[in-house]
Amino acid sequence: KNTFCVRSTSTTSVPTQYNVEPVPDTRPLTTQCDTITISCATTMPWSQAFDGTASGDDQAHAIAQDSAGNVFVAGRTTTPGQGLDWMIRKYDSSGVFQSALTYNSPSNGDDMAIGIAIDPSNNIITAGKSQNDFVVRKYDSAGAFLWMDTYNDVLNADDFALAVAAASNGDAFRNLSVRAV
Repeated sequence: KNTFCVRSTSTTSVPTQYNVEPVPDTRPLTTQCDTITISCATTMPWSQAFDGTASGDDQAHAIAQDSAGNVFVAGRTTTPGQGLDWMIRKYDSSGVFQSALTYNSPSNGDDMAIGIAIDPSNNIITAGKSQNDFVVRKYDSAGAFLWMDTYNDVLNADDFALAVAAASNGDAFRNLSVRAV
């Protein structure tokens, strides 16, 4: 069985983020996402790097694997004219890129996927933020959008989902953070 990890690296290959902690303001202007798999024998069967079309602040935040061995990476990518967009990238079990899903809020605000889970039907559930709202989005196994749930607290504070998990019946459980400003 393989262990997967994601990280975001600067153009000088210095890690800038390994989890959902805020990135310091001193981060480089461009980062890319790396997806790495490590087998139990500590070899690296494959790794992938992603630097979006804008060569901007692309980051990987979470990773999940479906029952077929496909690997899904959730994070954000910089899109010209749109800012930061929600990003999900799919790789097959050999690390070959298969597809990408993105989400841009109607107001072109900053969007990012922070957590990802795969339910028993191989549906993809992601959680994160869109502007100041908590967001959970679900896609079927082919990547077709199924539904979205949002939350904005009464103070209109910075709300975001920190993690998501899928129950055996396909329900989504999410962890919410609300930060009053």
